[in-house]
Amino acid sequence: MSNSAVPGKDLILLREDNKLPVSIFIFKKDGNNTKLEAAQNALKRIKTLRHPDFLQYFDSAETSEAIYIATELVTPLVNMSFSDVNSDSIVWGLFKLCVNTLKKILNIQFIEHICRGIKFLNEDCKLIHGNIQLASIYVARSGDWKIFGFELLDSLDEPRPKFMNANSLGYKYSEISSPEVKANNLNIIEQ
Repeated sequence: MSNSAVPGKDLILLREDNKLPVSIFIFKKDGNNTKLEAAQNALKRIKTLRHPDFLQYFDSAETSEAIYIATELVTPLVNMSFSDVNSDSIVWGLFKLCVNTLKKILNIQFIEHICRGIKFLNEDCKLIHGNIQLASIYVARSGDWKIFGFELLDSLDEPRPKFMNANSLGYKYSEISSPEVKANNLNIIEQ
């Protein structure tokens, strides 16, 4: 979401039904209609799309001040620290693994999760995410990488897909826009 794209650091609540913690994504309404539409699109998409590699949606609320989205408890990938292992190797059973090799293996496994989610969007749902970046990937309690950041998610069948408006959403989006979007050339994407 545009001005609070990550779960509130101090806002982790417990679900009423099972008392498990949830992450709360907050979009504060600031009068920018383009950003508000993007936030409402993210809410609509997370409510309707289900996939093991997407954040699990629990509930949402909209007030005159903000949109709140409750999901499974996650940490933004950009906030994860992979430097907490001090040694150069880990002993695992009879094997001694190099930490850097282990990190590469894990990253490949998790990148496969992201690719599987994107493939589901593109091929099964006929949608384009339009916002894949580190800030749209989250790490669940299980350690699995999950996709969110659905603000620009849209279909190519739309007359003007939301991801084509990325430059109007500000610096965060214009910097990650593809060359086709920056050039405003939808024909290349449709091919």
